[in-house]
Amino acid sequence: IRTPELAKKALDEIGCTAVMVGRAALGNPWILKDMPRYLETGKKLPPQTVREKVETAKHQLHALIKIHGEKRAVPEFR
Repeated sequence: IRTPELAKKALDEIGCTAVMVGRAALGNPWILKDMPRYLETGKKLPPQTVREKVETAKHQLHALIKIHGEKRAVPEFR
């Protein structure tokens, strides 16, 4: 599932009991916060600011470096 709207459709119209977010979360990790809110309230969170996106990218890079080391993490991050 790539969007909150598709999740709602799968749950309501198709009758799924659960949905799974896959690769969509790689380019848009905020979907993991936005989707439950949309399913509960029908409202989406406001779009992320550039600052929020940069801070998230920095956090992800530092986490990758901690796990894999800089030599592997930086190319993987790109």
